[in-house]
Amino acid sequence: MSPLLSLVAPCYNEARGLPALLAAFAAAGAGRDFELILVDNGSTDGTPAVLAAELPKYPFARSLRLEPNRGYGGGILAGLAAAGGAYRGWTHADLQFPAAAAFEALERARALGSSAYVRGARLGRPAADRLFTAALGRIYSLFLGVRLRDMSGQPVVFSAGLLDGANPPSDFSLDAFSLALALRRGWRVERFGVVVAPRAAGLSSWNSGLRSRLALALRYLKAIPGLRRALRAAGRR
Repeated sequence: MSPLLSLVAPCYNEARGLPALLAAFAAAGAGRDFELILVDNGSTDGTPAVLAAELPKYPFARSLRLEPNRGYGGGILAGLAAAGGAYRGWTHADLQFPAAAAFEALERARALGSSAYVRGARLGRPAADRLFTAALGRIYSLFLGVRLRDMSGQPVVFSAGLLDGANPPSDFSLDAFSLALALRRGWRVERFGVVVAPRAAGLSSWNSGLRSRLALALRYLKAIPGLRRALRAAGRR
């Protein structure tokens, strides 16, 4: 029987944090109808061994192994392809977004009715990070034709079917694509505040200084033409 919620957590070299992640979802999701799909996206740090040891303790969780790494969006899309929930979505595996927030997103999506899309909006971030995010949101809003803000806020939960008929990107721009697609298709979209915690383990792949921010900004700008084409091809339905 399919669960109410299928939540994907892409994992790349998150072995140290996986026991805490699973324990957090066991506590926050007690009594709830959900599955957690952990996508081991080409990890090289012993993630398979940790998953083999931990997963038998948690009936709600299962894993997929991708080799080689398919990128952030590719990992999420692989997990979504294996999902069967009436609501689907994703969250980071590093516990910067609390497990309880995923279930708050689910309840908000259910309250919206059909064609619902709910995404967290990050709170408690440094001013420089907020400014960077706001600037990117304005640029993306201008070029994609819908109002976008904090495109990487998580968790995200939406009614199954959002990506039907679409060819979503398999990189970091999947977050922006999914939000823009929901808005362009007239779905009920809601944001809610989620306090961002420091990473419990591992290192950020982008937020390590000014140079990394500038490199990320360039990647975001280069992604715009492809996003425009993908959104046009997906249509408004």
